[in-house]
Amino acid sequence: MDSVQANFTLQPLPGFLYFYSTDVNIFPQSVVSRHFNLQHKSVKIKMDYTVIIGLITFISAGAITYFTIRKDRAEKQDAQLKDEKYRKNLQSARDTIVELQNKTDKQSAEYYEQSSKRLDSLNEQQMKLIEKQREVITLQQNNQRKAAELNNLQNQMINEMTGGNSYCYLDIRIVPNYLDQKTKFMEIISLTNSGDYPLQNIQITLEKPQLKWNKSRSDGYPSSKLDPDLNYSFYIPYLSENKNLNQKAGIVLLERPIPDAQLTDSKITYVATIALRKGIYTQIYKFAQFKNVWLPASKLFSNYISNFSPVIDIHPYFPNKKPDGTIDWTMIETVTTK
Repeated sequence: MDSVQANFTLQPLPGFLYFYSTDVNIFPQSVVSRHFNLQHKSVKIKMDYTVIIGLITFISAGAITYFTIRKDRAEKQDAQLKDEKYRKNLQSARDTIVELQNKTDKQSAEYYEQSSKRLDSLNEQQMKLIEKQREVITLQQNNQRKAAELNNLQNQMINEMTGGNSYCYLDIRIVPNYLDQKTKFMEIISLTNSGDYPLQNIQITLEKPQLKWNKSRSDGYPSSKLDPDLNYSFYIPYLSENKNLNQKAGIVLLERPIPDAQLTDSKITYVATIALRKGIYTQIYKFAQFKNVWLPASKLFSNYISNFSPVIDIHPYFPNKKPDGTIDWTMIETVTTK
């Protein structure tokens, strides 16, 4: 008979597990190739199949438990390593953040300090600039004031030379003759300055155009032009300014009797040309007799000075006025007088 010898021993394993190891001596027998019969008489230890299956199951469970525990330990160790690595990374990140925060705070403090210094410097420069601007403004104001003073002085000099806004006019009066008894009336001719500046080099020509017209019709033009009773000429080198409105500056140019023949029409006209440095004025003087009194009407105008407004003065009782209070300023009536 073929014989099989098996020896079973209990071996310790890590993890406090035990399993059975078996030493089996298999003798080469011819019957082994046919079947294995544990109930053979030559078997030293008879075993029950149920025990063997239980042992196998127990061994398998132990192995599974061992490997499961080992896997769990490995996973726990791996989790611990990962957690420790995470904590190290987290701590490193925190340290980096703290370092960056400290660095940022330091840079912010340095920037704030530099900005404060720059701001202080800028404020100081701005204050200096403002002070310079004030000095420039003061200098400009002084220059403007001096320029204005210089301009006023120049204008004053020009006005002194040209007369500025001043103009002069003739004041003619026909009054009873108090010089002699040869004629009934006499004429008084004076010149008045109406402005604030003196006038120089004044040239005046005065004529009686209606009487000249009448004389030229009878005696010829040269005779009327040369008649000293019909033509006047004056030169005034200097006429002082009007310093007092209630007492106008003026001078008397002429006082002399009027021939009675000139006053037969109860009216008479004078025309004056007044030449100043700044322009030429024309003045028309008309007289009309009213109750043995000669009433005047005067008009002063200029065709050469654009900004000069005519100055008109009409006696309230001047006869033959128009409904609007004006009169006819015609200088010559082309009708021969008797």
